[in-house]
Amino acid sequence: MQQLVLVVCLNILFEIFDHYEFKNKDRRLVQVQMVFRHTNRTPLYIYKTSPCPLELYSDGMGKITNEGVDFAFRFGQLIQHRYGKHSESALLGQPNAYEISTRSSFVERCVQTAQAILFSLFPTNGTKYEWSKSVNWFPLPLHTFPLHDDAVLRSGDSYCPKLHKMIHEK
Repeated sequence: MQQLVLVVCLNILFEIFDHYEFKNKDRRLVQVQMVFRHTNRTPLYIYKTSPCPLELYSDGMGKITNEGVDFAFRFGQLIQHRYGKHSESALLGQPNAYEISTRSSFVERCVQTAQAILFSLFPTNGTKYEWSKSVNWFPLPLHTFPLHDDAVLRSGDSYCPKLHKMIHEK
């Protein structure tokens, strides 16, 4: 339900921006920056009296689900639909490794979410990146850092002295 609301909200935002942002033909889309979490996953743990047996999660705990992959794929299509309209932008249409930067945390489900979005965001048929008639995909760079080295996407155990001081002052 939360993801459905997220897609609806994003779709409304895309339509609002589409209506106002590009009325002036002299404007050019130069950058799109997005931050989002992974999609549907299995629970990280289950409590002892859970009505759901552990066998239900055969891929393991905290793993992305098929529904999660499908949601990420459709999210990429939504972004492609929104920004692909502006063909003068080098952002979409012809993927270029020098213009695309995708960063994910080191966690497997986050990497898989980013891969599914990239897969649907940049279809390759009819482009210079088409290497197979049966596979509509080109490997785009996806950057990760080990959790202990990732000061940007590591949230739970990050230490900010100013924030720590503010929290303990109250």
